[in-house]
Amino acid sequence: MALGKAGQWLTFRFQDLSKDTNGTFEERLRPPEGSQRQMNTMAFSYGANGLLAAENRQEFEARFELFRGLTPAEPLES
Repeated sequence: MALGKAGQWLTFRFQDLSKDTNGTFEERLRPPEGSQRQMNTMAFSYGANGLLAAENRQEFEARFELFRGLTPAEPLES
């Protein structure tokens, strides 16, 4: 995992069960029943926690006014 400025991160994960000689890897990381995640995988993820620099706060609040009071959409089912 590589951490960036303002709460950002980039993660790479490689899972290769052929390297799991005693079974502890598979046991520890087995996805929950019904999960679509594969055990032998390569995954990349990027995220940010939404930190806003203080100098951008006023512009953010002004742009947000268009959306104040609206009802958020229901989440999509997967």
